[in-house]
Amino acid sequence: MIVVDRAISIACGTVRPVPNAFYCAGDRTIYLVPQFLVDQERQFGDYAPIAILSHEWGHHVQNLLVVTGPSRKQMELQADCLMGAFTHHADERGLLDYGDFLEVLNSAIDAGDDVFLPEDYPGAHGQPEDRVKALTKGYGGGPVIGCQLPFRTGSAPAPTPPSQTLPPISMFPRFPQPPVNEPLVLPRSLPLSHAACFRTERDGVFTLQEVISRLGAMPDASSRMQQWGWQDGNYRVFACAGPPKGEASWVEINLHCFADAASAWATVDFFAAARSAGTTLMRADPPGAGDHVVALTGPAVNGKEFTIYASQGPILLRVTDVSPSGIPFMNVLTIAQSVLATQPRTAQQPASQANAPMSAATFLPDRLPLAHADCFDVREDETLSFDEVSNRFPDPAEAAPLLRGWGWQRSDYRSFTGASAPAGQAAWIDASAHQFADANSLRQALNSFVEARVAYGYLSYTLAPTIGEQSAALTGPTPTGTEYTLYATSGPFLVRVTGIAPSGTPSGDVVAVMEQILVAMP
Repeated sequence: MIVVDRAISIACGTVRPVPNAFYCAGDRTIYLVPQFLVDQERQFGDYAPIAILSHEWGHHVQNLLVVTGPSRKQMELQADCLMGAFTHHADERGLLDYGDFLEVLNSAIDAGDDVFLPEDYPGAHGQPEDRVKALTKGYGGGPVIGCQLPFRTGSAPAPTPPSQTLPPISMFPRFPQPPVNEPLVLPRSLPLSHAACFRTERDGVFTLQEVISRLGAMPDASSRMQQWGWQDGNYRVFACAGPPKGEASWVEINLHCFADAASAWATVDFFAAARSAGTTLMRADPPGAGDHVVALTGPAVNGKEFTIYASQGPILLRVTDVSPSGIPFMNVLTIAQSVLATQPRTAQQPASQANAPMSAATFLPDRLPLAHADCFDVREDETLSFDEVSNRFPDPAEAAPLLRGWGWQRSDYRSFTGASAPAGQAAWIDASAHQFADANSLRQALNSFVEARVAYGYLSYTLAPTIGEQSAALTGPTPTGTEYTLYATSGPFLVRVTGIAPSGTPSGDVVAVMEQILVAMP
Protein backbone atom coordinates (compact mmCIF):
# COMPACT_ATOMS: atom_id res chain seq x y z
CA MET A 1 0.00 0.00 0.00
CA ILE A 2 1.44 3.36 -1.04
CA VAL A 3 0.32 6.88 -0.12
CA VAL A 4 0.17 9.20 -3.13
CA ASP A 5 1.31 12.71 -2.23
CA ARG A 6 2.65 13.72 -5.65
CA ALA A 7 2.41 12.60 -9.26
CA ILE A 8 4.23 9.27 -9.64
CA SER A 9 4.68 6.75 -12.45
CA ILE A 10 3.62 3.19 -11.67
CA ALA A 11 2.88 0.01 -13.60
CA CYS A 12 -0.63 1.30 -14.36
CA GLY A 13 0.44 4.73 -15.61
CA THR A 14 0.70 8.08 -13.85
CA VAL A 15 -1.04 8.52 -10.49
CA ARG A 16 -1.83 12.00 -9.25
CA PRO A 17 -2.75 13.09 -5.69
CA VAL A 18 -6.48 13.44 -6.28
CA PRO A 19 -8.82 11.96 -3.63
CA ASN A 20 -9.09 8.28 -4.52
CA ALA A 21 -8.00 4.75 -3.66
CA PHE A 22 -7.41 2.06 -6.25
CA TYR A 23 -5.62 -1.22 -6.86
CA CYS A 24 -3.03 -1.60 -9.63
CA ALA A 25 -2.84 -5.20 -10.82
CA GLY A 26 0.42 -4.53 -12.68
CA ASP A 27 2.42 -4.10 -9.46
CA ARG A 28 -0.06 -5.62 -6.96
CA THR A 29 -0.28 -2.42 -4.94
CA ILE A 30 -3.07 -0.27 -3.49
CA TYR A 31 -2.55 3.45 -4.05
CA LEU A 32 -4.47 5.96 -1.95
CA VAL A 33 -4.73 9.62 -1.08
CA PRO A 34 -5.36 9.90 2.70
CA GLN A 35 -7.73 12.84 2.26
CA PHE A 36 -10.11 10.53 0.41
CA LEU A 37 -10.37 8.25 3.45
CA VAL A 38 -10.78 11.26 5.74
CA ASP A 39 -13.66 12.51 3.58
CA GLN A 40 -15.32 9.09 3.67
CA GLU A 41 -15.04 8.92 7.45
CA ARG A 42 -16.58 12.38 7.82
CA GLN A 43 -19.46 11.51 5.50
CA PHE A 44 -20.28 7.95 6.59
CA GLY A 45 -18.37 7.01 9.77
CA ASP A 46 -15.11 5.50 10.94
CA TYR A 47 -15.64 2.07 9.36
CA ALA A 48 -16.22 3.40 5.81
CA PRO A 49 -12.48 3.89 5.04
CA ILE A 50 -11.75 0.35 6.21
CA ALA A 51 -14.48 -1.02 3.98
CA ILE A 52 -13.07 0.87 0.99
CA LEU A 53 -9.63 -0.63 1.56
CA SER A 54 -11.17 -4.11 1.88
CA HIS A 55 -12.79 -3.57 -1.54
CA GLU A 56 -9.33 -2.83 -3.01
CA TRP A 57 -7.92 -5.89 -1.24
CA GLY A 58 -10.72 -7.81 -2.95
CA HIS A 59 -9.16 -6.83 -6.28
CA HIS A 60 -5.82 -8.10 -4.99
CA VAL A 61 -7.42 -11.47 -4.21
CA GLN A 62 -8.87 -11.57 -7.72
CA ASN A 63 -5.43 -10.84 -9.15
CA LEU A 64 -3.70 -13.53 -7.07
CA LEU A 65 -6.27 -16.13 -8.13
CA VAL A 66 -6.12 -14.99 -11.78
CA VAL A 67 -9.87 -14.28 -11.67
CA THR A 68 -11.34 -12.66 -14.77
CA GLY A 69 -14.92 -11.59 -15.33
CA PRO A 70 -17.04 -10.96 -18.39
CA SER A 71 -17.25 -7.25 -17.60
CA ARG A 72 -15.76 -4.58 -15.35
CA LYS A 73 -19.06 -4.38 -13.50
CA GLN A 74 -18.92 -8.02 -12.41
CA MET A 75 -15.33 -7.66 -11.24
CA GLU A 76 -16.25 -4.59 -9.18
CA LEU A 77 -19.34 -6.25 -7.71
CA GLN A 78 -17.30 -9.28 -6.71
CA ALA A 79 -14.87 -6.93 -4.93
CA ASP A 80 -17.91 -5.43 -3.14
CA CYS A 81 -18.94 -8.96 -2.20
CA LEU A 82 -15.48 -9.65 -0.76
CA MET A 83 -15.79 -6.38 1.16
CA GLY A 84 -18.96 -7.84 2.69
CA ALA A 85 -17.14 -11.09 3.54
CA PHE A 86 -14.41 -9.10 5.30
CA THR A 87 -17.03 -7.10 7.21
CA HIS A 88 -18.60 -10.35 8.46
CA HIS A 89 -15.15 -11.59 9.47
CA ALA A 90 -14.56 -8.41 11.48
CA ASP A 91 -18.06 -8.60 13.00
CA GLU A 92 -17.54 -12.21 14.16
CA ARG A 93 -14.42 -11.11 16.02
CA GLY A 94 -16.20 -8.28 17.76
CA LEU A 95 -14.32 -5.58 15.89
CA LEU A 96 -17.38 -3.68 14.63
CA ASP A 97 -19.39 -1.05 16.47
CA TYR A 98 -23.15 -0.81 16.17
CA GLY A 99 -23.93 1.02 12.93
CA ASP A 100 -20.71 0.08 11.09
CA PHE A 101 -22.56 -2.21 8.69
CA LEU A 102 -24.97 0.61 7.84
CA GLU A 103 -21.95 2.83 7.08
CA VAL A 104 -20.82 0.32 4.47
CA LEU A 105 -24.31 0.13 2.94
CA ASN A 106 -24.66 3.91 2.78
CA SER A 107 -21.22 4.27 1.22
CA ALA A 108 -22.07 1.66 -1.44
CA ILE A 109 -25.39 3.38 -2.22
CA ASP A 110 -23.75 6.78 -2.49
CA ALA A 111 -21.03 5.53 -4.83
CA GLY A 112 -23.40 3.57 -7.11
CA ASP A 113 -23.67 4.35 -10.80
CA ASP A 114 -26.45 6.28 -12.46
CA VAL A 115 -29.19 4.01 -13.86
CA PHE A 116 -28.35 4.59 -17.54
CA LEU A 117 -24.55 4.73 -17.19
CA PRO A 118 -22.90 2.28 -19.65
CA GLU A 119 -21.19 -0.65 -17.92
CA ASP A 120 -17.81 0.18 -19.44
CA TYR A 121 -17.96 3.87 -18.51
CA PRO A 122 -14.84 5.16 -16.66
CA GLY A 123 -15.21 4.40 -12.94
CA ALA A 124 -18.37 2.27 -13.36
CA HIS A 125 -18.86 0.03 -10.31
CA GLY A 126 -22.52 -1.01 -10.55
CA GLN A 127 -25.82 0.61 -9.63
CA PRO A 128 -26.61 1.19 -5.92
CA GLU A 129 -28.94 -1.81 -5.63
CA ASP A 130 -26.40 -4.08 -7.33
CA ARG A 131 -23.68 -2.98 -4.92
CA VAL A 132 -25.83 -3.49 -1.83
CA LYS A 133 -26.86 -6.97 -3.02
CA ALA A 134 -23.23 -7.92 -3.66
CA LEU A 135 -22.11 -6.66 -0.26
CA THR A 136 -24.84 -8.54 1.60
CA LYS A 137 -24.12 -11.75 -0.34
CA GLY A 138 -20.54 -11.59 0.86
CA TYR A 139 -21.57 -10.81 4.43
CA GLY A 140 -24.04 -13.70 4.57
CA GLY A 141 -22.43 -16.28 2.27
CA GLY A 142 -18.70 -15.72 2.52
CA PRO A 143 -16.11 -15.56 -0.26
CA VAL A 144 -16.74 -18.96 -1.85
CA ILE A 145 -20.52 -19.44 -1.71
CA GLY A 146 -21.64 -15.83 -1.48
CA CYS A 147 -19.06 -14.29 -3.83
CA GLN A 148 -18.56 -17.38 -6.01
CA LEU A 149 -14.82 -16.93 -5.75
CA PRO A 150 -13.46 -17.69 -8.21
CA PHE A 151 -16.33 -17.40 -10.71
CA ARG A 152 -13.76 -18.04 -13.44
CA THR A 153 -10.03 -18.45 -13.20
CA GLY A 154 -7.42 -18.00 -15.85
CA SER A 155 -4.65 -20.49 -16.45
CA ALA A 156 -1.56 -19.53 -14.51
CA PRO A 157 1.76 -20.56 -16.01
CA ALA A 158 2.94 -24.01 -14.96
CA PRO A 159 5.34 -23.93 -12.00
CA THR A 160 9.05 -23.88 -12.73
CA PRO A 161 11.75 -25.72 -10.81
CA PRO A 162 12.69 -24.04 -7.51
CA SER A 163 16.01 -22.87 -8.93
CA GLN A 164 14.32 -20.84 -11.66
CA THR A 165 12.36 -17.60 -11.61
CA LEU A 166 9.04 -17.29 -13.36
CA PRO A 167 8.89 -14.03 -15.35
CA PRO A 168 5.23 -13.39 -16.25
CA ILE A 169 4.51 -11.38 -19.38
CA SER A 170 3.68 -8.32 -17.30
CA MET A 171 7.28 -8.33 -16.04
CA PHE A 172 8.94 -8.23 -19.45
CA PRO A 173 11.05 -5.07 -19.88
CA ARG A 174 8.92 -1.94 -20.12
CA PHE A 175 10.11 0.56 -22.66
CA PRO A 176 9.73 4.30 -22.02
CA GLN A 177 7.31 5.94 -24.42
CA PRO A 178 7.74 9.45 -25.77
CA PRO A 179 5.30 12.03 -24.44
CA VAL A 180 2.33 13.06 -26.52
CA ASN A 181 3.43 16.12 -28.47
CA GLU A 182 -0.03 17.59 -28.99
CA PRO A 183 -3.24 17.12 -26.99
CA LEU A 184 -6.03 14.90 -28.23
CA VAL A 185 -8.85 17.12 -29.47
CA LEU A 186 -12.44 16.42 -28.38
CA PRO A 187 -15.29 18.45 -29.92
CA ARG A 188 -17.18 20.97 -27.79
CA SER A 189 -20.23 20.56 -30.00
CA LEU A 190 -21.35 17.83 -32.38
CA PRO A 191 -21.43 18.19 -36.20
CA LEU A 192 -25.06 17.03 -36.34
CA SER A 193 -28.22 18.76 -37.55
CA HIS A 194 -29.76 18.43 -34.09
CA ALA A 195 -26.59 19.55 -32.25
CA ALA A 196 -28.50 22.29 -30.39
CA CYS A 197 -30.37 19.74 -28.24
CA PHE A 198 -27.17 18.18 -26.85
CA ARG A 199 -25.54 19.06 -23.57
CA THR A 200 -22.18 17.85 -22.28
CA GLU A 201 -23.05 15.16 -19.78
CA ARG A 202 -19.54 14.19 -18.64
CA ASP A 203 -15.94 14.54 -19.75
CA GLY A 204 -12.53 13.81 -18.35
CA VAL A 205 -9.11 12.27 -18.77
CA PHE A 206 -8.41 8.53 -18.63
CA THR A 207 -5.73 7.06 -16.40
CA LEU A 208 -4.10 3.85 -17.56
CA GLN A 209 -5.78 2.01 -14.69
CA GLU A 210 -9.20 3.19 -15.88
CA VAL A 211 -8.46 2.02 -19.41
CA ILE A 212 -7.40 -1.41 -18.14
CA SER A 213 -10.51 -1.61 -15.97
CA ARG A 214 -12.74 -0.85 -18.95
CA LEU A 215 -11.06 -3.75 -20.75
CA GLY A 216 -11.90 -6.08 -17.85
CA ALA A 217 -13.15 -8.83 -20.16
CA MET A 218 -9.66 -9.12 -21.68
CA PRO A 219 -7.36 -10.92 -19.20
CA ASP A 220 -4.14 -9.57 -20.74
CA ALA A 221 -5.29 -5.94 -20.96
CA SER A 222 -2.54 -4.59 -18.69
CA SER A 223 0.31 -6.20 -20.64
CA ARG A 224 -1.25 -5.20 -23.98
CA MET A 225 -1.51 -1.54 -22.98
CA GLN A 226 2.14 -1.57 -21.97
CA GLN A 227 3.17 -3.36 -25.17
CA TRP A 228 1.25 -0.93 -27.35
CA GLY A 229 2.65 2.08 -25.49
CA TRP A 230 -0.59 3.68 -24.24
CA GLN A 231 0.20 7.33 -23.53
CA ASP A 232 -2.89 9.41 -23.05
CA GLY A 233 -6.67 9.29 -23.31
CA ASN A 234 -9.78 11.40 -22.77
CA TYR A 235 -13.53 11.20 -23.21
CA ARG A 236 -16.65 13.33 -23.56
CA VAL A 237 -20.30 12.30 -23.36
CA PHE A 238 -23.22 14.24 -24.86
CA ALA A 239 -26.92 13.73 -24.11
CA CYS A 240 -30.03 15.00 -25.91
CA ALA A 241 -33.49 14.81 -24.31
CA GLY A 242 -35.58 14.85 -27.50
CA PRO A 243 -33.75 13.90 -30.70
CA PRO A 244 -35.51 13.69 -34.08
CA LYS A 245 -36.66 10.23 -35.12
CA GLY A 246 -33.75 7.96 -36.04
CA GLU A 247 -31.13 10.33 -34.61
CA ALA A 248 -28.80 9.84 -31.64
CA SER A 249 -29.76 10.86 -28.10
CA TRP A 250 -26.51 9.70 -26.47
CA VAL A 251 -23.01 10.18 -27.88
CA GLU A 252 -19.77 9.06 -26.26
CA ILE A 253 -16.39 9.91 -27.77
CA ASN A 254 -13.11 8.39 -26.53
CA LEU A 255 -9.61 9.17 -27.79
CA HIS A 256 -6.40 7.30 -26.94
CA CYS A 257 -2.85 7.84 -28.13
CA PHE A 258 -0.44 4.90 -28.51
CA ALA A 259 3.24 4.54 -29.37
CA ASP A 260 2.78 4.33 -33.14
CA ALA A 261 0.38 3.60 -35.98
CA ALA A 262 0.93 -0.18 -35.84
CA SER A 263 0.02 -0.23 -32.15
CA ALA A 264 -3.13 1.86 -32.65
CA TRP A 265 -4.16 -0.39 -35.54
CA ALA A 266 -3.88 -3.47 -33.30
CA THR A 267 -5.94 -1.87 -30.50
CA VAL A 268 -8.99 -1.42 -32.75
CA ASP A 269 -9.89 -5.11 -32.73
CA PHE A 270 -8.82 -5.55 -29.09
CA PHE A 271 -11.02 -2.71 -27.78
CA ALA A 272 -13.94 -3.84 -29.96
CA ALA A 273 -13.66 -7.38 -28.60
CA ALA A 274 -13.68 -6.05 -25.02
CA ARG A 275 -16.70 -3.85 -25.76
CA SER A 276 -18.77 -6.69 -27.22
CA ALA A 277 -17.78 -9.35 -24.65
CA GLY A 278 -20.79 -10.46 -22.62
CA THR A 279 -23.20 -8.23 -24.56
CA THR A 280 -25.55 -8.63 -27.52
CA LEU A 281 -23.45 -6.29 -29.66
CA MET A 282 -22.52 -7.77 -33.03
CA ARG A 283 -19.99 -6.76 -35.67
CA ALA A 284 -21.39 -4.70 -38.54
CA ASP A 285 -20.07 -3.48 -41.87
CA PRO A 286 -17.72 -0.63 -40.90
CA PRO A 287 -17.91 2.82 -42.49
CA GLY A 288 -14.92 4.49 -44.11
CA ALA A 289 -13.00 6.21 -41.33
CA GLY A 290 -9.31 6.26 -40.45
CA ASP A 291 -6.68 3.63 -41.20
CA HIS A 292 -8.51 0.67 -39.67
CA VAL A 293 -12.08 0.49 -38.37
CA VAL A 294 -14.41 -2.00 -36.65
CA ALA A 295 -18.14 -1.41 -36.13
CA LEU A 296 -20.52 -2.89 -33.53
CA THR A 297 -24.28 -2.62 -33.25
CA GLY A 298 -27.07 -3.99 -31.09
CA PRO A 299 -29.78 -3.15 -28.57
CA ALA A 300 -29.06 -0.77 -25.69
CA VAL A 301 -31.05 -0.01 -22.53
CA ASN A 302 -32.57 3.11 -24.09
CA GLY A 303 -32.54 2.28 -27.80
CA LYS A 304 -30.15 0.91 -30.43
CA GLU A 305 -26.39 1.38 -30.27
CA PHE A 306 -23.90 1.84 -33.07
CA THR A 307 -20.21 1.99 -32.13
CA ILE A 308 -17.05 2.26 -34.19
CA TYR A 309 -13.41 1.97 -33.22
CA ALA A 310 -11.04 3.57 -35.71
CA SER A 311 -7.31 4.18 -35.77
CA GLN A 312 -5.54 7.07 -37.46
CA GLY A 313 -1.79 7.19 -37.09
CA PRO A 314 -1.09 6.54 -33.37
CA ILE A 315 -4.63 7.55 -32.34
CA LEU A 316 -7.55 5.26 -31.45
CA LEU A 317 -11.04 6.76 -31.63
CA ARG A 318 -14.25 5.30 -30.26
CA VAL A 319 -17.63 6.84 -31.09
CA THR A 320 -20.78 5.32 -29.56
CA ASP A 321 -24.23 6.64 -30.40
CA VAL A 322 -27.55 5.41 -29.01
CA SER A 323 -30.85 6.25 -30.68
CA PRO A 324 -34.35 5.65 -29.22
CA SER A 325 -35.51 4.85 -32.77
CA GLY A 326 -33.44 3.49 -35.61
CA ILE A 327 -29.69 2.82 -35.83
CA PRO A 328 -27.61 6.05 -35.71
CA PHE A 329 -25.08 4.91 -38.35
CA MET A 330 -24.78 8.25 -40.12
CA ASN A 331 -24.45 10.17 -36.85
CA VAL A 332 -21.51 8.00 -35.83
CA LEU A 333 -19.83 8.29 -39.23
CA THR A 334 -20.22 12.08 -39.33
CA ILE A 335 -18.79 12.49 -35.82
CA ALA A 336 -15.92 10.06 -36.42
CA GLN A 337 -14.80 11.74 -39.63
CA SER A 338 -15.00 15.16 -38.02
CA VAL A 339 -13.04 14.14 -34.91
CA LEU A 340 -10.31 12.38 -36.90
CA ALA A 341 -9.95 15.41 -39.18
CA THR A 342 -9.07 17.60 -36.18
CA GLN A 343 -6.46 15.31 -34.60
CA PRO A 344 -2.74 16.09 -34.73
CA ARG A 345 -1.03 13.83 -37.27
CA THR A 346 2.49 12.63 -36.63
CA ALA A 347 5.07 12.08 -39.30
CA GLN A 348 5.15 8.35 -38.74
CA GLN A 349 5.41 5.70 -41.37
CA PRO A 350 2.02 3.96 -41.75
CA ALA A 351 1.93 0.29 -40.77
CA SER A 352 1.13 -0.63 -44.36
CA GLN A 353 4.25 1.11 -45.73
CA ALA A 354 6.97 -0.86 -43.98
CA ASN A 355 10.26 -1.74 -45.58
CA ALA A 356 10.09 -4.41 -48.25
CA PRO A 357 10.46 -7.86 -46.69
CA MET A 358 13.72 -9.72 -47.11
CA SER A 359 14.07 -13.50 -47.00
CA ALA A 360 14.76 -14.63 -43.45
CA ALA A 361 15.63 -18.04 -44.90
CA THR A 362 19.00 -16.50 -45.80
CA PHE A 363 19.84 -16.36 -42.09
CA LEU A 364 18.52 -19.79 -41.09
CA PRO A 365 21.34 -22.37 -40.95
CA ASP A 366 21.85 -25.02 -43.61
CA ARG A 367 24.03 -26.90 -41.16
CA LEU A 368 23.69 -26.72 -37.38
CA PRO A 369 26.67 -25.40 -35.37
CA LEU A 370 26.65 -28.48 -33.12
CA ALA A 371 29.20 -31.22 -32.46
CA HIS A 372 26.68 -33.83 -33.61
CA ALA A 373 25.60 -31.83 -36.69
CA ASP A 374 26.28 -34.79 -39.02
CA CYS A 375 23.36 -36.74 -37.58
CA PHE A 376 20.83 -34.05 -38.62
CA ASP A 377 18.83 -33.80 -41.82
CA VAL A 378 16.60 -30.90 -42.92
CA ARG A 379 13.05 -32.12 -42.33
CA GLU A 380 11.07 -29.07 -43.45
CA ASP A 381 12.07 -25.83 -45.17
CA GLU A 382 9.37 -23.38 -46.18
CA THR A 383 8.07 -19.84 -46.23
CA LEU A 384 4.92 -19.51 -44.13
CA SER A 385 1.88 -17.66 -45.40
CA PHE A 386 0.02 -15.11 -43.28
CA ASP A 387 -2.74 -17.66 -42.57
CA GLU A 388 -0.21 -20.32 -41.58
CA VAL A 389 1.35 -17.95 -39.06
CA SER A 390 -1.97 -16.83 -37.56
CA ASN A 391 -3.19 -20.46 -37.39
CA ARG A 392 -0.30 -21.26 -35.06
CA PHE A 393 -1.95 -19.10 -32.39
CA PRO A 394 -4.64 -20.55 -30.08
CA ASP A 395 -7.16 -18.09 -31.54
CA PRO A 396 -6.31 -17.37 -35.21
CA ALA A 397 -9.20 -14.91 -35.55
CA GLU A 398 -7.74 -12.80 -32.74
CA ALA A 399 -4.16 -13.20 -33.97
CA ALA A 400 -4.78 -12.10 -37.57
CA PRO A 401 -5.56 -8.41 -36.87
CA LEU A 402 -2.70 -8.23 -34.37
CA LEU A 403 -0.23 -9.52 -36.95
CA ARG A 404 -1.50 -6.97 -39.48
CA GLY A 405 -1.26 -4.20 -36.92
CA TRP A 406 2.34 -5.10 -36.16
CA GLY A 407 3.18 -4.93 -39.85
CA TRP A 408 3.91 -8.64 -40.36
CA GLN A 409 5.78 -9.09 -43.62
CA ARG A 410 7.29 -12.55 -43.90
CA SER A 411 7.99 -15.78 -41.99
CA ASP A 412 10.51 -18.50 -42.84
CA TYR A 413 10.84 -21.87 -41.15
CA ARG A 414 13.38 -24.70 -41.13
CA SER A 415 13.44 -27.86 -39.00
CA PHE A 416 16.09 -30.53 -38.48
CA THR A 417 15.82 -34.09 -37.13
CA GLY A 418 18.67 -36.23 -35.82
CA ALA A 419 18.67 -39.99 -36.06
CA SER A 420 20.81 -40.65 -32.97
CA ALA A 421 21.64 -37.67 -30.79
CA PRO A 422 24.15 -38.07 -27.93
CA ALA A 423 22.76 -38.13 -24.40
CA GLY A 424 21.66 -34.68 -23.27
CA GLN A 425 21.78 -33.25 -26.80
CA ALA A 426 18.97 -32.14 -29.10
CA ALA A 427 17.52 -34.68 -31.51
CA TRP A 428 15.16 -32.16 -33.09
CA ILE A 429 15.76 -28.46 -33.87
CA ASP A 430 13.18 -26.08 -35.26
CA ALA A 431 14.07 -22.49 -36.29
CA SER A 432 11.78 -19.75 -37.57
CA ALA A 433 12.25 -16.05 -38.33
CA HIS A 434 9.43 -13.51 -38.64
CA GLN A 435 9.90 -10.02 -40.08
CA PHE A 436 7.82 -7.09 -38.79
CA ALA A 437 7.52 -3.39 -39.52
CA ASP A 438 9.73 -1.96 -36.78
CA ALA A 439 11.32 -2.46 -33.38
CA ASN A 440 8.22 -1.41 -31.44
CA SER A 441 6.16 -3.99 -33.32
CA LEU A 442 8.73 -6.62 -32.36
CA ARG A 443 8.30 -5.84 -28.68
CA GLN A 444 4.60 -6.45 -28.98
CA ALA A 445 4.97 -9.53 -31.16
CA LEU A 446 7.52 -11.18 -28.85
CA ASN A 447 5.17 -11.23 -25.87
CA SER A 448 2.26 -12.49 -27.96
CA PHE A 449 4.27 -15.29 -29.60
CA VAL A 450 5.53 -16.40 -26.18
CA GLU A 451 2.03 -16.23 -24.66
CA ALA A 452 0.69 -18.31 -27.54
CA ARG A 453 3.21 -21.08 -26.82
CA VAL A 454 2.45 -21.02 -23.08
CA ALA A 455 -1.29 -21.21 -23.80
CA TYR A 456 -0.93 -24.80 -24.99
CA GLY A 457 -0.21 -25.76 -21.40
CA TYR A 458 2.95 -27.86 -21.37
CA LEU A 459 5.63 -25.15 -21.34
CA SER A 460 6.60 -22.79 -18.54
CA TYR A 461 8.85 -19.74 -18.36
CA THR A 462 12.51 -20.15 -17.52
CA LEU A 463 15.40 -17.71 -17.29
CA ALA A 464 16.46 -16.57 -20.74
CA PRO A 465 20.08 -15.88 -21.68
CA THR A 466 21.10 -12.35 -22.61
CA ILE A 467 20.96 -12.63 -26.37
CA GLY A 468 19.68 -10.37 -29.13
CA GLU A 469 17.85 -7.16 -28.27
CA GLN A 470 15.15 -8.98 -26.27
CA SER A 471 14.78 -12.60 -25.33
CA ALA A 472 12.43 -15.03 -23.61
CA ALA A 473 12.73 -18.75 -22.90
CA LEU A 474 10.32 -21.62 -22.22
CA THR A 475 10.85 -25.24 -21.22
CA GLY A 476 8.75 -28.29 -20.47
CA PRO A 477 8.14 -32.01 -21.13
CA THR A 478 7.00 -33.36 -24.52
CA PRO A 479 6.12 -36.93 -25.61
CA THR A 480 9.64 -37.31 -27.08
CA GLY A 481 11.71 -35.63 -24.36
CA THR A 482 12.31 -32.16 -22.93
CA GLU A 483 11.74 -29.03 -24.98
CA TYR A 484 13.68 -25.79 -24.66
CA THR A 485 12.46 -22.83 -26.74
CA LEU A 486 14.28 -19.52 -27.05
CA TYR A 487 12.92 -16.30 -28.59
CA ALA A 488 15.12 -13.34 -29.50
CA THR A 489 14.73 -10.14 -31.51
CA SER A 490 17.23 -8.50 -33.85
CA GLY A 491 16.47 -5.53 -36.10
CA PRO A 492 13.07 -6.20 -37.71
CA PHE A 493 13.20 -9.95 -36.97
CA LEU A 494 11.70 -12.15 -34.27
CA VAL A 495 13.57 -15.46 -34.17
CA ARG A 496 12.50 -18.68 -32.45
CA VAL A 497 14.67 -21.75 -31.95
CA THR A 498 13.19 -24.88 -30.38
CA GLY A 499 15.14 -27.98 -29.40
CA ILE A 500 13.92 -31.32 -28.03
CA ALA A 501 16.26 -33.77 -26.32
CA PRO A 502 15.30 -37.36 -25.40
CA SER A 503 17.34 -36.89 -22.20
CA GLY A 504 18.35 -33.69 -20.48
CA THR A 505 17.50 -30.14 -21.53
CA PRO A 506 18.91 -28.96 -24.90
CA SER A 507 19.41 -25.34 -23.85
CA GLY A 508 23.07 -25.26 -24.93
CA ASP A 509 22.25 -26.53 -28.43
CA VAL A 510 19.41 -24.04 -28.81
CA VAL A 511 21.55 -21.08 -27.71
CA ALA A 512 24.30 -22.09 -30.14
CA VAL A 513 21.85 -22.18 -33.06
CA MET A 514 20.30 -18.87 -32.02
CA GLU A 515 23.73 -17.20 -31.84
CA GLN A 516 24.57 -18.36 -35.37
CA ILE A 517 21.29 -16.99 -36.75
CA LEU A 518 21.67 -13.60 -35.04
CA VAL A 519 25.27 -13.19 -36.19
CA ALA A 520 24.16 -13.77 -39.78
CA MET A 521 21.49 -11.06 -39.60
CA PRO A 522 22.21 -7.48 -40.77
